[in-house]
Amino acid sequence: MPTAFNPSKAFGGLMLIGLLVVASLMFGHIIRRLLAEDPPAAGDEAPQFSLPQLDTDDAISLNSLRPQVVLLEFWTSSCVGCIGATPKLNRLHERYRQQGFMVLSVNMDGDGGQQAREVVRERGIKYPVLIDPGQVAQRYGVYATPTAILLDAQGKIFSVHKGNVTETRLNKEVKRLIQRRDGAVNSRAQPLSPSAQTPVLAQQSHE
Repeated sequence: MPTAFNPSKAFGGLMLIGLLVVASLMFGHIIRRLLAEDPPAAGDEAPQFSLPQLDTDDAISLNSLRPQVVLLEFWTSSCVGCIGATPKLNRLHERYRQQGFMVLSVNMDGDGGQQAREVVRERGIKYPVLIDPGQVAQRYGVYATPTAILLDAQGKIFSVHKGNVTETRLNKEVKRLIQRRDGAVNSRAQPLSPSAQTPVLAQQSHE
């Protein structure tokens, strides 16, 4: 006699299969992260990249921005903290952009910018938005958003902020890097004054 169909057992079997699939995907993601190279940290050279801008045919190459100080902001449209950070990033970008600084937004939605386009319009984002299919975020070791990575004028990573970071903290770090870059440029360009040269000449004359 054939066994009667049991809906509850069938549903339980489907649930088990679903859980196994999810578990295998999560396990595979964890293994890939463990096997990946260590992400770059403060003091390391920032990985180079070139990404297209949202709604334009132009791409931005990180290497072409030197010697600007650059804040990379990795975000997704579904991240509440990312959306909430746009006003302070706008202010930061506008405050220092004439001093050789820029915010560079790296969107990780993976949909070609469809959702990002709406966010840019609604939030009035004033800094460039780049579309990352995933490779750049992976190279920087970014798996959670928001993540802000500040680069100095030499293209090295100065700080990495995972999660929300205060505007005061960012303002302090950006100002410090601008002053450090400008101070280094001025010290190389400024010739020695006659008074600074005199002791050297006097010492040489007594030899």
